[in-house]
Amino acid sequence: MSMVDSSIPNVTQNLDLGTSQSSGVERSDLAHISNLIVSTAEAFAASQNQILGRVGYMATFSVIIANYNDSAYLPDNLNSILSQSRLPDEILIIDDGSTDNSIELIEEYQKKHPLIRLVRHEKNLGVIATVREGVLLAKGEFVAIVSADDLLVEGFCEQMFAHCSNHPEIGICLSNSYYFFEFDFDKRVKHELLSERELQRFFSDTTSPKTIPPEVLSSILKKTFFHLSDTGVVYKRASILRFGGFDPDLECYCDTFLNWQIAFRESVGYVPTAFSAQRRRSRSYSTTRLSDQKRRESIFSRLLDRIVREKDLYQKLLDTGHLWVIGNPLWKYLLKHPTKWHLLSGYFKRYLVRFWRLVESGRVLDAGKRRISRIWRWAQ
Repeated sequence: MSMVDSSIPNVTQNLDLGTSQSSGVERSDLAHISNLIVSTAEAFAASQNQILGRVGYMATFSVIIANYNDSAYLPDNLNSILSQSRLPDEILIIDDGSTDNSIELIEEYQKKHPLIRLVRHEKNLGVIATVREGVLLAKGEFVAIVSADDLLVEGFCEQMFAHCSNHPEIGICLSNSYYFFEFDFDKRVKHELLSERELQRFFSDTTSPKTIPPEVLSSILKKTFFHLSDTGVVYKRASILRFGGFDPDLECYCDTFLNWQIAFRESVGYVPTAFSAQRRRSRSYSTTRLSDQKRRESIFSRLLDRIVREKDLYQKLLDTGHLWVIGNPLWKYLLKHPTKWHLLSGYFKRYLVRFWRLVESGRVLDAGKRRISRIWRWAQ
């Protein structure tokens, strides 16, 4: 079967997006292309859902990798994908103007693995622009966006893609993950989006993949700390396009906002297995963006303005208290801006849930002492 079913409308077919020998995409060109794609996204999503719902239809899957000077990590990354029991239909690597030996390394892999497709930028456009381009160029109905320094664990492609293919109503599919520091994978730490106890609370079977409609998701978010993760995620490509993709104005929170948009309006898939490993680095994209206070507050301002403009999303975030995932920096920002205090209720709900958990575990006094100490240090 060809990479893309001929009956699927290819919304990029009349646009000059470049080939594997692309010399680069200008920022203005990419923004124009994005607007054209988004304008046809609703029709594309509707037609694709009909196709995915066919009995026996096998969906196609792409893994998108945005690379910039990550040649030290790329071999581990590519080997973790190429050793999967079920390979993706394509591995789309967009090199964002690397100055190391990334291109030579990728081309060596291409010789042995034709499913790898390389797109090159002559100059660096930034990770968000690169990922947005990857979504537009990808040929799969479902896409996994994998950082060049992260790893996929065996079974990711087979189980995540199978669950998405069998449930076309899923807009985003999540999994548990590991995290590790630099090259120390043997000391990885497992991160579960839902604990065994929380799974038992909502599902009779705690090991099989789940399909969670928006109304059930809201109930889970109110009573747990389920995180709409950005690691080990598979998206329906049509859903990304439907909601405008990763908004560059939101910088390091563009994926968080997109995940909210999709999850509160379409079904969420959840495979309760650790299928990815995130490499923690001291100079990550998020860390560099949030280290400067003025820039951090500017990002928060834009993020909250977007939330307030989308009334249904705003209400869902207040009802579930899911703003807690941004963490204490946003809490401090809200306290300093009285005009945004209406958003604080979401945080209060999360702290009540956390407090009750501590009461149940008998650790409330110790936690209270730590909290008071932390507030005291912050106030100094």
